[in-house]
Amino acid sequence: MNGPRLGRYAGLAELLLLAETFDETTAARMAGTLGFARRKGTAAPASEPEQTFVINLATDGLQSEVTADEGEAPEEDEPQDVIDLAFWVVQKRMPLEVSANQTLSQPSDPAVDEAGEPTRVAVSGLPPFPARDQPLVAPPRLDSDLLLPLGGVAAGRILDIPAAVTRIARGELLHEVPRRREFCRPHELVVVIDGSAHLQPYKKAVWACAKALCAVLGASRSRIWWVEFNGEDRWCVWRGDKVRALPNRALHPDTTLLVLGDLGTLAPDSGAVARWCAVGREFAAMGVATAALLPHRPLRTRALTPWFCLVPTPEAGCEPWSPLGREQAEALRVLRDNALTRLVALASLTIQFNVALLWRLADLLPEETRGFGLPALVWHHEDVEDSGYAKRVKGSARDVYRHYWRAGRTAAAEEHFLRRAEALIQAAHQHLNWALRAEEATFFPFASGATGTLAPEFLEMLVRRMAVAGDQDTAYYVRRLVARLIDDVGVWTASEVWPRLVAHQRALMPAHRHEAIPPGCEAEVAAMEGGLSGPFKGYAVMYRAGRLWLEPESEDPTETAYQPRRPITRFETALAYTLHGPEPVGLKRTVLEENQRVALCDTGAGSCIVRTEREVITLAKIPLPEPAATMGEDRLGVYLDLKPEHGERRLRWLPPGAQTLPTGETWRVPEGAWVDARVYAALTQPDFPVPPWAHQVGRDVYGVFADFEIGAVTQRMRWILPGTFWMGESEETAEYDDEKPRHQVWITRPFWLAETACSQALWQAVMGDNPSSNQQPDHPVERVSHVDVGKFHARLSGLWSGADFGLPSEVQWEYACRAGTTTAFSFGNTASSEQANFNGNYPYGGTPKGVYRKQTVPVQGFDANDWGLFQMHGNVWEWCRDGQRTYHGHGVVDPLGPLREGVRRVVRGGSFDDNARSCRSAYRNALAPGLTWLLQGFRLAGSSWYLEEATERPQQASRSAGERISGTDIHPSARHHKESR
Repeated sequence: MNGPRLGRYAGLAELLLLAETFDETTAARMAGTLGFARRKGTAAPASEPEQTFVINLATDGLQSEVTADEGEAPEEDEPQDVIDLAFWVVQKRMPLEVSANQTLSQPSDPAVDEAGEPTRVAVSGLPPFPARDQPLVAPPRLDSDLLLPLGGVAAGRILDIPAAVTRIARGELLHEVPRRREFCRPHELVVVIDGSAHLQPYKKAVWACAKALCAVLGASRSRIWWVEFNGEDRWCVWRGDKVRALPNRALHPDTTLLVLGDLGTLAPDSGAVARWCAVGREFAAMGVATAALLPHRPLRTRALTPWFCLVPTPEAGCEPWSPLGREQAEALRVLRDNALTRLVALASLTIQFNVALLWRLADLLPEETRGFGLPALVWHHEDVEDSGYAKRVKGSARDVYRHYWRAGRTAAAEEHFLRRAEALIQAAHQHLNWALRAEEATFFPFASGATGTLAPEFLEMLVRRMAVAGDQDTAYYVRRLVARLIDDVGVWTASEVWPRLVAHQRALMPAHRHEAIPPGCEAEVAAMEGGLSGPFKGYAVMYRAGRLWLEPESEDPTETAYQPRRPITRFETALAYTLHGPEPVGLKRTVLEENQRVALCDTGAGSCIVRTEREVITLAKIPLPEPAATMGEDRLGVYLDLKPEHGERRLRWLPPGAQTLPTGETWRVPEGAWVDARVYAALTQPDFPVPPWAHQVGRDVYGVFADFEIGAVTQRMRWILPGTFWMGESEETAEYDDEKPRHQVWITRPFWLAETACSQALWQAVMGDNPSSNQQPDHPVERVSHVDVGKFHARLSGLWSGADFGLPSEVQWEYACRAGTTTAFSFGNTASSEQANFNGNYPYGGTPKGVYRKQTVPVQGFDANDWGLFQMHGNVWEWCRDGQRTYHGHGVVDPLGPLREGVRRVVRGGSFDDNARSCRSAYRNALAPGLTWLLQGFRLAGSSWYLEEATERPQQASRSAGERISGTDIHPSARHHKESR
């Protein structure tokens, strides 16, 4: 019998294949041979009814439905067989783009002398690194600023002559000559030092202050205690340069207790303040006066003031303060958070930093940021980790801070600031060995965003020292370098030298070959270690028996002539092993043996990552989405049919892929998405679908663009891919009711969008006039109504056959405006007039007031967002195609507002005359379509209807023999699809 070949891994797909290929009796008998059995209580009736298989993703499985003959009512509680069958798709596919056959170049090496020995990096001319031994309170002022206020007021030694004369004039007898009242020192002082780890930057200053206090009062009237809250309270007493456990904490009521620390206000543990309140309550019950010398200004003190007298330190930048109001505290919190981010970004420019360097970097910040305790906040920051005796910024966070510096390098003041930081870091690290200093000099331009690549000289020198001289010390240094940078994904694509560097290090240190290989270095390492299996071989990822398998593609046509289910993806590799796992970190290495399958992930896993020497492939198990009625799989891939309220359309999963542009460049789509089935074919063709109006198509750092020309005017359009995003704002962040609820929106069709608002030059080239009040060719056209814009689109579309220009819908506009972000603006949660053109008197997010320009600016006057679109915030309001729709909490697919004649049409983005709040991504407004307004412009959009010519119509397409159907709301025709075939 000729039929499908079933092996030991036969599973769900094979069971479904049996049900579709053979009659019920034969299929049931063969299913028993494969190990499947009916559940007890489900014996087949005497007359075998027809059986169909439907995947019910509400239970995440394959449900066998028994269809009774007409006239017979099915049993209500009849048990059914449920078998796991999942849909897996390729979610991301990122090429590594590292050549496996790189040659060893010999560039000039300024760091190596003629004998091949490394030379010391020049540090002449650098000023000596300034020490920062700033005490909490200067020793000359201990009495006046600290001790005397703590001791209280009492009669002093100086006679009070005016008081004595007054009493004698009243005829009173002077039994005792009155004396002037003055501050006095405490009768007994106990200094408590907070030894928490996050206060390490203040440790030296705190101990110096404590010892100075004891020296002034003397050993008989002062003591030093030390406390640490780490699980259990640990109290110690300092005596004779030794710390011993404190037997009890009982004190005399005449004692004054002074805490040197932050009282938990800088601690990462939210319960630290409560513990200090308990300490204050304990000593207050003994009658002890309690005070705290704070090295910073806390933003929350209400819980502490009943138990401690808070004393500021002027030398630390804090003047005596009064309680903060809510708005003032919030403004200071924003200032502190911005300064903290900047200080961590400064720390990311170094290999590592100690307390001394951290203080000097903090001194580079503006004066108003002093007193926030920033060094302590950096010391326990989530992006900072231990590095022996020092600290360093985590490798996984360095890419974020590179973008931070790259975004601000356009200002001359920022360049000067970074030069000062570089000089300070070099002075601080001039005691390090030559390799560390050369490394820091090499990495600083890359870390500060000045360049996108690493200078190759230093790395090439390390390669030569290992390859030519076999230097074990260099290999040991490179191993530590790789360990520091292993989580910094961005650095491994910054130089082509990395693969050879890592390969030579591992060759010299074979005992450490079990350590992780950095991304992009696998091919070179495999070649060096003899891990290449020879020519590239093809592999397919399949879903069988409830899990993913990696299977070699056989050259025997009988092996692949009839696949129970199509491969999820295919790839080629020359490696003799595969790296795979559910998470990007800690991938498992499995040897690829001849003609053997490899299990890629455990049963129940929701994702799987496969990494080769060429690319990283992310696979995901997708549940039935909310807008879908059914989900299935056919020869083209995974699809779903939408519910009636979403238009009863068919969507297909568009996997990541590549298309060739007319210029010969390759355009890669890194992430998959659900797309309208009518455009699926065009988006999977090898050549990019060029629109009929395009004069030029190309790509840049933002993506694909297309230009068209009208006379001497060129307009650039950006290709916006399908995807999903969260529209609106949540209950916590919404400024107005019509911005909520926040809900997920699916964009299933690509579209073109102009990278700028329509300029006056383009309007005049098409319409022949210019209605704008501020007439300048490169400024946006304004004073145009929705009706006027419709006439513009009609005339522009008539210039090319098949062209279809219009306005973006409100959904398309916010999708493009956000450009993958979830913040209030595409550039963050704050806005100043240096980032967008609005009324600078009303900024957003606590930023200071700025410029109010009172007019439009050029359409490219500010930086573009991540998708290459200029000034989606401010300048002029932009018309949208539809009217306002009501938001609901559930997901929607390509929603449109009302399009009836006369309906108020949406305008988005704000203008130069509005406050920053009106320029947010989620802000909504609507105007009458015939209104002509000074602040009103628009942005051109191009549709993708031209893609449908080569695409199937899903409603008319018949299902193939290998199709799988799933869903919670099964269409009646799907339940009897066997009869229809």
